[in-house]
Amino acid sequence: MSGWTDEADIVVVGFGAAGATAAYEAAANGADTLLLEKMPFPGGLSIASAGGIRVSHQPEKALNYLRATCGGNTPDDILQAFATGMAEAPAYLQTLADRCGAEMRLIDALGNYPYPGYDALAYAEVTALPEIDGTHSYHAMSPVKNGTRLFRVLEHAAQSAGVRIETNAPVHRLVTGENGAVTGLTATIDGTARRIRARRGVILTCGGFEHAPEMQAQYFQGGPLIPGAFLGNTGDGIRMAQAVGADLWHMWHYHGPYGLKHPDPDYPFGLFLKAVPMWTPGRLDMLADLGLEGSETPQTRASTRSLAPLAWIVVDSTGRRFMDEYPPYPG
Repeated sequence: MSGWTDEADIVVVGFGAAGATAAYEAAANGADTLLLEKMPFPGGLSIASAGGIRVSHQPEKALNYLRATCGGNTPDDILQAFATGMAEAPAYLQTLADRCGAEMRLIDALGNYPYPGYDALAYAEVTALPEIDGTHSYHAMSPVKNGTRLFRVLEHAAQSAGVRIETNAPVHRLVTGENGAVTGLTATIDGTARRIRARRGVILTCGGFEHAPEMQAQYFQGGPLIPGAFLGNTGDGIRMAQAVGADLWHMWHYHGPYGLKHPDPDYPFGLFLKAVPMWTPGRLDMLADLGLEGSETPQTRASTRSLAPLAWIVVDSTGRRFMDEYPPYPG
């Protein structure tokens, strides 16, 4: 182990939902797995999410929806794998939920855009988890909600599989061999510099760059935005991958609601008002079409009536209104 201070078969960088799942799969298949998280707590943006995993029982229709949303910019084999995964996800999540006493449900919910296949989509959600339900907070998230429950299910899977987990462990760069292959990485763990060998590979699951204004200015057509929930996604993995020759794609595209800036200049988050439910443009009659009258989910309750009038308009710096504040994804 010359020159290395530690080693593992697989090193996963970033402990959100993707990192927890990747680490679990590696460890469950026999790999000595190390999971590194730069923040003092795990969860990333995933733990603060609504926790709904987009799934479908009709992968071919889901594939059509993905093709439309990507506008022809993503290779079809990748979209096919994605659509297949959407069909497999409910059973996979149910298995992991059962292991820690969590409850999961499927909710029919149309895609947010009226593209081909939008009527074949649903959500898989973890709706109850006695271990953390009723607590004030879990890790850095308060209050506990479905995204928190989902993360705990995945965290439990990784822990149970024997994944070695380190927080306060920022990764600085990938290390490559003479042929350019990634052989490990450098990191700081609890203040100590480490050089960690990855015998079989490094998996980067360290989030996007919504808290990296310089990257937003470079890639987003609309310019820098204010993050709404998590300050740890600063593009670290993207820069590390670029440094060893990775190419970039889809860097211009982001998805989310518009929000408001807090009057306190030191407040780091953007705010948005959940006054309008998620809905599919032109399809407020979705309950009748899907046979879901009487459902008590927030989305379907809201969809049985007309959208409420908005109490605001959105204007630019000159006071000019430049958008329709409703569609297609008011948040």
